[in-house]
Amino acid sequence: MDTQSVLIQDISVRARDVDLGGRLSMQSLFYTMQEAAFDHSRLLGCGPAQMNAWGLAWVLSRVSVVMTELPRVWEDIRVTTWPGTAARLLYPRHFVFERANGVRIGAASTLWVVLDTVSRRLSPLGEGVTFPDTSALPAPLPPPGKLIMPDLSRAGVRRAQYGDIDIQGHVSNARYAAWVCDLFPAQTYQARAMTELHINYLSETAPDAEVELFMAQDGPAHCMRGVSGKTVKFEARAAFAGV
Repeated sequence: MDTQSVLIQDISVRARDVDLGGRLSMQSLFYTMQEAAFDHSRLLGCGPAQMNAWGLAWVLSRVSVVMTELPRVWEDIRVTTWPGTAARLLYPRHFVFERANGVRIGAASTLWVVLDTVSRRLSPLGEGVTFPDTSALPAPLPPPGKLIMPDLSRAGVRRAQYGDIDIQGHVSNARYAAWVCDLFPAQTYQARAMTELHINYLSETAPDAEVELFMAQDGPAHCMRGVSGKTVKFEARAAFAGV
């Protein structure tokens, strides 16, 4: 296995990255994963700038995050990421999160697609890009699958505003995580932490679009769906743990 197969980054959790409980927020964790994925893709010849030159963009399709602990402000953590084996138009990528002493505190499994930025349709990756063989590395989590939703009740509405929109002109994957977290009262995060979050991104959300949010408890988990008009934008499943 060559030296570019795996990317390892050491980062410090800053005040901007944490919630009112002083723990890394899900939104910040999603941004951390995105930047690590982009940094590694640059080394592999398919970073955002190169993809843009081809008229393409990386888009997150599904994500599963399971944390046993969430790091606290000023704590140093290590992020390790590597691509899985691509299948058709799906490109897996895995993440492991560790404390500075090497203790694992969580993992994530993601599925990415390539978007043609003109047609807004899925596309194969640019010619000549070859991912390293990482089949010897076990996936830290099962691949994120389709989420099964119970009956849901309306919980509110969000309008996609300036702070939600990324460089691709749609709501960013991390902002959907923030929308999910915002469905719970702020004081929830003083006594508990969201340690598990699974999201299926089903359709782009453009600026100024209104998204109705629906929610229900399903055993120990909470399920959510975002709908604009008749189009389902995302579905999510989250779980909390005491701290």
